[in-house]
Amino acid sequence: MQTLIRKYILHAILFFQCVALKAQQNYGPKITAMANNSAAVADVWSVNGNPALITYVEQPILALNHHHYGTEELSLQAISFVIPTRNDALGFYFQRYGIDEYHELKISSAFAKRWGNQFCMALRFNYAQLHIKNYGSAPSYAFDIGLGYAFSEHFSLGLYTNNPFQLKNTPNINSVAMPGSIYLGCSYLISDQVAIATTLSSMANSGFNSSIGMDYQLAKFLRITAGISLRPFQHFFGFGLLFKQWRLEFAMAQNPLLVDSPQIGIAYAF
Repeated sequence: MQTLIRKYILHAILFFQCVALKAQQNYGPKITAMANNSAAVADVWSVNGNPALITYVEQPILALNHHHYGTEELSLQAISFVIPTRNDALGFYFQRYGIDEYHELKISSAFAKRWGNQFCMALRFNYAQLHIKNYGSAPSYAFDIGLGYAFSEHFSLGLYTNNPFQLKNTPNINSVAMPGSIYLGCSYLISDQVAIATTLSSMANSGFNSSIGMDYQLAKFLRITAGISLRPFQHFFGFGLLFKQWRLEFAMAQNPLLVDSPQIGIAYAF
């Protein structure tokens, strides 16, 4: 009986955790500083955003980041790796969020294909696990779909959806479907130095959110990024230092009702 009660408690905790899952979405420092405009901005961290856009990554890239959530104990660590070919790309992603007593793991792999210079599409498979000390672990699985279309060198659209089929291991009481969500966005390259992006997103049971962000290449070695989102209202800023094959990036998310949330990342292009 005690084991059964623990399973039901774990199931309830996982359900409410999934509702708040959006807060732990990790898109890397660049996209985060652009107010999480992940639908139409290509980056190595697109493996966890719109996976179709990894077809625009020109070199194999390995990236790591560390994200604080107000306290030293509560943090997120992630690794993203993209291997591009001529028109295809493979992406791999790993994430750990939480503390020793309560933590989440996520592992993703994505395959993306591009037709010409305009249309790209990707499928992503995710495995996630929630672990609570003394209560055990709960797994979940999901397939995601990503699309991208470039109308020109300056303007492009992106669309992706997370877990559209609401997959769930029904025989296991500890298993619960990841929440479904959809993201639609566009990006516009104003000049060789300035790009803007905007995204409209919706997550199950949480309504719509919209955001806009900017990426400004201030110098060959320095990038400045900033953005705002409406639900919840947050403003973001960050910068990136570029040196040959290395990229060091920083982002900060600020919410008037919560503590600041800094993030730092490093990437190497092979």
